[in-house]
Amino acid sequence: MTKEILLKAAQELLEELELDEDPNQLASIYAHWMDGYELAKRLDLDHGWSVDAQLVEYLDEFRSNVESKNEHACKAWAQDNNVQPPHSIGTQLHEGKIAGVSPYHPAAYLVDHGRTDSKLIINFENAITPQEWEAKQQTQATH
Repeated sequence: MTKEILLKAAQELLEELELDEDPNQLASIYAHWMDGYELAKRLDLDHGWSVDAQLVEYLDEFRSNVESKNEHACKAWAQDNNVQPPHSIGTQLHEGKIAGVSPYHPAAYLVDHGRTDSKLIINFENAITPQEWEAKQQTQATH
């Protein structure tokens, strides 16, 4: 998630609601786990925004809008850079075995973790084998 994506989504929301507030304030407090109520509460406490039920509803939609914009940007990045999976299907990762490439999340694997029928979604750049994991742990232990 980039600051630019958050700022653009915040600007669009404020324009739609015709609010004269600083979009940087909304962008700066946003966290993907926050719902509309939590965002509104932080905007009120941290920046003195006047919040109401309508704003809470729009902030719930803001979260979806941000996620959608981020997903679109990630897909474009993966296509523009011809991102290819570094590991083949069936490779054992630290988190489980690669079952496939996600059709919905760009540059991400579906990983069978063996605990349920659901799959983990692991970005290509975060997919590490047990050997890479061990080497990383040893490097961190020596520093």
